[in-house]
Order: sequence, then C-alpha cells, then structure tokens
Amino acid sequence: MNFERMRDVIDHARLFHTQLSAHFKALNDQEQQERVHMLLEYLSRHEAHMAKVLERYQEDASPSVLETYFQYTAPLNAEGEQLRNQPNLSIEEVIDRATRFDECLVDLYETLAHEAEIPEVREVCDKLVQLEQEERQSRSRSIAGLQQDM
Repeated sequence: MNFERMRDVIDHARLFHTQLSAHFKALNDQEQQERVHMLLEYLSRHEAHMAKVLERYQEDASPSVLETYFQYTAPLNAEGEQLRNQPNLSIEEVIDRATRFDECLVDLYETLAHEAEIPEVREVCDKLVQLEQEERQSRSRSIAGLQQDM
C-alpha cells in the first residue's frame, strides 16, 4: 500500500509539468513544420509556467495540509510510452497529447479530493482541479489564437 503526503503529490505534479515542458521542447527541436514548431514552443513554455505555479502554490499552502497523508495515490509518470519523441506530429496530435496529459492531473486531483477526509485538504485538491481546468481553457484560447495567426 502506498502512502504519500499532499506535499509529495504536488512535487510529483510539478515534476510532471517539468517533464512535459522538456518533452515538448525535445519535440520542438526536431520539428520542421513552422505551425507545429510554434505550438510546441508555446506548450513547452506553458508547462514550465505550470511547474512554477505549483511551486508557488506549495510555498503558500498550509503546512498541516501539505503534511496530510493519503493512503493511496495513483502514479503520475510522464515517462515511457506516452512521451516518445515522435517527430512530424500534426497540430491535432500535439493538442491531443497535451489534453491527455492534462487529464492525468485532473483525474489525480479529483481522486484525491474524493478520498480526502479533511475538508481543508479536499479544498486544496478542488482548487488544483480548478487550476488545471482554467489553465486548459487558457491554453485552448491561446492555441486557437495561434491557429488563426498561422
């Protein structure tokens, strides 16, 4: 049985965003198509920003919430099959990939919110869900803007 503190969960999520940023940058370094290049560059910056947002969020969170243990947390791993660097992806494939990664985090936070017995911890998990959803909407608007400019 796996036990993790809320602090560890946020650390894993921050690492996940950092790995995604590196993944999108690696794809970008191989990309030939200008439109996909611009999208990957944006996504790499966006994921790096999200890692910093989580770092600040963790710094501001209550120590008692951060030290709360969960009996089980699903592994959050951006390595392996999901992050194979496949060159020449279409814009739609890149967007699909970014959306699937976001869904991993939202699913994790929703599961933790459901399992949390302490209201303050449930509130933090709900806020993390909301943060990811707001960032997804912001990203969607930015991507739509990029597509119009292309």
